[in-house]
Amino acid sequence: MRLTVKGDKISFEPVWDGKKAICQHASPLVYQGHAYFVTKSGLVHCVDLKTGEERYAERLDNQCWATPVGAGDHIYFFGKDGVTTVIKTGPDFEKVAANRFWSAADFAKRRDDAKAKAAATLPTPKEGKGPGGPPLPKEELEAARYSAVGDVVYGAAAVDGAFVVRTGNELVCVRAPITEK
Repeated sequence: MRLTVKGDKISFEPVWDGKKAICQHASPLVYQGHAYFVTKSGLVHCVDLKTGEERYAERLDNQCWATPVGAGDHIYFFGKDGVTTVIKTGPDFEKVAANRFWSAADFAKRRDDAKAKAAATLPTPKEGKGPGGPPLPKEELEAARYSAVGDVVYGAAAVDGAFVVRTGNELVCVRAPITEK
């Protein structure tokens, strides 16, 4: 949308319409001439900010619920299960790195511990009933019940040369080591 002011009248004019690029949990990121949209399953769409032309749609290394963060010439996608995918900004998909907050084994243990704790406190869903919808298979009910339990990464922010990442259990600060003078 383009904001237009004519005298005392303010209006908005459509500039382009993004039909394929959507966000689910995360907000879109506008950064260095492009808009980045990420679905909760980890599909990132890069769109030219001026024309709305899709530059690419690529799968990240992890599901992504947190809004991406732009810093320098990179975009950081903090994945739901603690895998951060770093790409270069611009019209071409170029993955720079994938980093983990926890090892795969440590994450699995933390997830299993959180599931056990949740199982003891969450109400048991009625057999075969989905949340407000048709009956669901037991496996699907269990997956939905525990999808947001434990170390799910919900948000991230760039603050004073560091990233602050919020999970369901803790606040994590990622930064270069502090050197003493």
